[in-house]
Amino acid sequence: MTLHKSVLDSMVKIMIGSNYVRDFEKMQRLSKLIRAISMETATGSYDLQGGSCPLASSWSRQCSKVEKYARAVRKDLTDDLVVQKHNEKASSDSFVGCCLSHMAQIRSFSGKAIDKLIFTDEEVVTWTIELLAGSVVPLVHTLYEGLYLLAKHQVCQLKIQLALDHLRRSRTDNSSLLSYDSVPYLAAVCCEILRQTSGRTVGACRRVAREFKVGSYRISKSTLLIANLHAIHHDNAAWAYPEVFLPERYFDMDGRLTIPPSLLPFSMGSRSCPGGSIAMRTMMDFIAALMSKYTVTLGDYSNLLIDPPHYDLRFVTSDLRVGLELDQQSVSSVSV
Repeated sequence: MTLHKSVLDSMVKIMIGSNYVRDFEKMQRLSKLIRAISMETATGSYDLQGGSCPLASSWSRQCSKVEKYARAVRKDLTDDLVVQKHNEKASSDSFVGCCLSHMAQIRSFSGKAIDKLIFTDEEVVTWTIELLAGSVVPLVHTLYEGLYLLAKHQVCQLKIQLALDHLRRSRTDNSSLLSYDSVPYLAAVCCEILRQTSGRTVGACRRVAREFKVGSYRISKSTLLIANLHAIHHDNAAWAYPEVFLPERYFDMDGRLTIPPSLLPFSMGSRSCPGGSIAMRTMMDFIAALMSKYTVTLGDYSNLLIDPPHYDLRFVTSDLRVGLELDQQSVSSVSV
């Protein structure tokens, strides 16, 4: 099982629901479509219906190669949407479920002008594909580096495992959902992974609508601005010991989880990444599932100087030791 598949399964469960994940053929078609989207197109915000985004032409070229899968995935999602819409017991925990719940609530106000407040099925399907396409590939790369960081910091893994064990013992309901409040240390670890792994990333491009000044700098109209996330996340003025992996930095003096405004992995403002919260939740769920069964250690064959990097990670349980050598092109399992 590749890391790509594991992340896609987790994200589809959050976006669409568990029943979709259990359908092998649907997941195969969706996986092939997502894999066809390159890193260049997946890290931008684009419209699958077309549009003026700079990446639209790149997406169109990609889409032409996998037109068959794109049509099939749209049909699969539309069919699933219809089933959920007519299922009174359908869960509203997923993104699609929340959209359907919102639509049902709006329709309950009879006699009102509500047409503009209700999403169409086509819009929900398009948003779902866009969020999956824009989130899965970058998140897989982040998790490769995140697992490497956790393997180097065994104490952090132990703290996550203790927090998860405490949550399991204290929880009185059957909910499996994680949140910032239920496992704050895990949320802090995910924040620190996002901060540390932003070395190769920059924020989305923004074109200046009108001239303005920032301090002594005059920014002319139509200037293209790109945020340097690595510089922001490693600024000594904003972060104490920025080179150190330190999840504890996100807790205040009273032990409350506090996310500083200088943490911007998904950019900020009205044009921030729409899939940021979904990616964060998927990341928390994935790491929680892994830490509840394994401890990650480093093997002898990691090489971060090549592109893409190669990670030699070992996943250890109490009665079984399994080694996984991870790179961004293949995943192979080796028993030791």
